[in-house]
Amino acid sequence: MDCRLTGRHVKVTDELRDLVARRLTPLERLLGDTVVSADMALSSERNHYQTEFVVHARGDHRPHGVGDGDSWQIAWARPWTR
Repeated sequence: MDCRLTGRHVKVTDELRDLVARRLTPLERLLGDTVVSADMALSSERNHYQTEFVVHARGDHRPHGVGDGDSWQIAWARPWTR
């Protein structure tokens, strides 16, 4: 899957790229060949982290989610558990 990663007030490190790849793997397995690409935005202000994602799938489907928390792991877990 082609994934575009954007950092807002965040330096996108290799560790963040690996976290994004790990978190998208289950979604990619679930949706299979219908996934075309994903857009990810990561932002941080004063120890508050926010993640936003939009997955582009065939058939004009665009699952999306937003999460926030005190760490990247918590911010990433929230869109999946709601």
